[in-house]
Amino acid sequence: MGDKKDWKADIRREIKKLEEWKLTDRLSMTAALAFANSSLASTVAGWNIWLANPIIMERFDNEHMKALVDKFNSLAVSFLRLDLEYTELMEEVQKKEDEENRKDSHKENQKKIKSYTA
Repeated sequence: MGDKKDWKADIRREIKKLEEWKLTDRLSMTAALAFANSSLASTVAGWNIWLANPIIMERFDNEHMKALVDKFNSLAVSFLRLDLEYTELMEEVQKKEDEENRKDSHKENQKKIKSYTA
């Protein structure tokens, strides 16, 4: 994970960047999402290192561990609900696009049939 001071400074910079991101158009929104996702991935990787090492985790007392578990679970549930919400939205969008494509394809086929029979 490297030097803790550098790690914390990096996290603070990422927080500041995310909080100040200007969402001006779809490209900036996509870039903000990509940056946020990358920031989360880095943090999750760091947590995986800590969680895989009982020597690190034993430094937290029971009270801090309980608070950590509660906060982690709350964040995880929120993030998983967000994932589910937008996965379902994407499925709806894809279904509508598929229906439109089928309609367009059917119209094109009808035109071809008419041109062959004319």
